[in-house]
Amino acid sequence: VQQMQLAQKVARIGSWRWDRRTDEVTISAEAQRLLRLRPTLTRLSLEDLFLAVLPEDPATAFLWASDTRA
Repeated sequence: VQQMQLAQKVARIGSWRWDRRTDEVTISAEAQRLLRLRPTLTRLSLEDLFLAVLPEDPATAFLWASDTRA
């Protein structure tokens, strides 16, 4: 786990995992930092994740989220 965290920090990339059953997204610490989310926020909805990634275009974010559920 520590090696993955270090690799993500060096590469400036984050990761996330979506649980379709609960519609809950778990994000890495580096993803939190890159998206400027609160460090204590480790779980959010898929829509919230896409809004964090595309704050200037929430309509597209919601379309992507809807497509993943189809």
